[in-house]
Amino acid sequence: THLGPQLAREAIDTGFWLLIEYDKHKLRINHVPKFKGLDEFLKKQGRFKHMTPNQYRIMEDHIRRRYKIYQSLSSLNYIQ
Repeated sequence: THLGPQLAREAIDTGFWLLIEYDKHKLRINHVPKFKGLDEFLKKQGRFKHMTPNQYRIMEDHIRRRYKIYQSLSSLNYIQ
């Protein structure tokens, strides 16, 4: 749809999608999410319209925890 590029930007800004890369044993986070506006982003998509406010909070918590895991992984050094 015409909203595709805008939704992709919002997915990255909210942390729903993480912009990361892995190259030569190093994980890199290419964009730090703002973690704001997740409920508005999800409400624009029919597949999430059934979610309750509590479910939005649970999903946001999951997204933040997942980011912290990737943040920890990106700080590791590869040892041969």
